[in-house]
Amino acid sequence: MFSPNLISIIIPMFNAEKYIARAIKSVYAQTYSNYEIIVVDDGSTDDGPVICDMLANRKGKLRLFSQKNEGPGTARNVGIREACGEFCLFLDADDSLVENALEVMLHWLQNTDTDLVIAEEIVVSENGACTPAPHKKMPLELMQEEADYYFVDRKNLLSMLAMFRKYRNPARKIFYPCKGRLYRNRIIHDHRVTFPDNSYFMEDLFFQMIYCAQAKSVVCLKKPYYYYQLHGNADSLTSRFDSEKFLPAAQLQWQITTQILTGNKVCSLKKAEYAAAYAIVDDMLVNAVRSSQFITRVNYSWYYQNMKKLVNAPIVRRAIYNYEPLPGQSKLIPILIKIKAIRWLLLILRKRGIKRYQ
Repeated sequence: MFSPNLISIIIPMFNAEKYIARAIKSVYAQTYSNYEIIVVDDGSTDDGPVICDMLANRKGKLRLFSQKNEGPGTARNVGIREACGEFCLFLDADDSLVENALEVMLHWLQNTDTDLVIAEEIVVSENGACTPAPHKKMPLELMQEEADYYFVDRKNLLSMLAMFRKYRNPARKIFYPCKGRLYRNRIIHDHRVTFPDNSYFMEDLFFQMIYCAQAKSVVCLKKPYYYYQLHGNADSLTSRFDSEKFLPAAQLQWQITTQILTGNKVCSLKKAEYAAAYAIVDDMLVNAVRSSQFITRVNYSWYYQNMKKLVNAPIVRRAIYNYEPLPGQSKLIPILIKIKAIRWLLLILRKRGIKRYQ
C-alpha cells in the first residue's frame, strides 16, 4: 500500500556534485511538504554522495541508495522499487523545481481525474540565465484546450504516437522526457512499468510509451514548473553520442512502438514501423548534431568509426528507408546516411551543431 498523497521524488545521480545540492534544496523549498526524496547514486566518482548525506542529516526526508554505473534507467528502477508514495516524480540531479511545482501538479492530477501531469520547462544555460522553453503548438484535433492546460485521452495519445512524424513536436514533449511530470505509482506497479536496464538513450521514451498505453488521460500544463539545466560541454552523455549504447535502444524502441500500436489496434504494422522509423532517425539526428559540435582533429577518428557503425547498423538501415523528413528538416543528411558518405555527414553535422548549440 502506498502512503496517501505522498509524492516520491526520484533522483538518479552520476557525478553531479556541481548540481545535486541545488536539486535537493529545490525540493526542500516546496510549498507542498508531504514528499520523500530517493537519490540513487549510479556509480559516482565525485563527492555527490557525500553532499547527499550532509543534506539528509540536516533536513531528513532523504534516502540514498548506491549501485555500480548502469545508466539512469536502472537507477530510476531502484527508486521506483523503494518509493512509498502514492505518486512519483523524476528529477534529474542537475535540474530543479519551481517552489510550488509539487502543489500545482498534484492539484491538477487530482482535480482533472487524469493519470499524468506534465509541466513545462524553464531552460537554464551554463551561465545561469533562465529562459522559458519555447511553447510547442499542440494539435487541438487530438486534445482539449483549457485556460491552464491541455487534456488528451489515451486514444488520442496513441494516435499521436502512431503519427509521430505529423505531430513531431508535441509527441516529443509528451513521450520523450520522463522528468518534471507527476505519475500515479499504482499504474507503474500494477502494469510493471519500468525502464530498460543498462540503458543510456531513449529510456524515458520506453517508460512513457508503456505508461501512456495504460493511462486514461494526460494533462499538459501551460506554465513552467521545472528548471532544465542545459549543458554545452563535451563530457555530457549526449555530447558523447555512442553507437554501442544507442543501437540496442533503437532496436528496443522499434519493438515496443510496434507492439503498443498493433496490440492496441491503433494502426497496421506497416504504419507502426513507419512511426518507429521516424522516431529512431529523429532521435539519432538530434543526438548526432548535438555531439558533432565537439569534433576535433584529436577525436575525429573516434567520431568517424562511431558514425560508421551507426549508418551500417541493420536497425538504422531499416529505419532510414522508412524515414521522411518534415518540411524545414534536412533532406541532405538522410541522403548522406543512405549512401554512407560518412566524412561529408560528419562535416554537415558539425556545422549544424556549432550553429545550433554555440
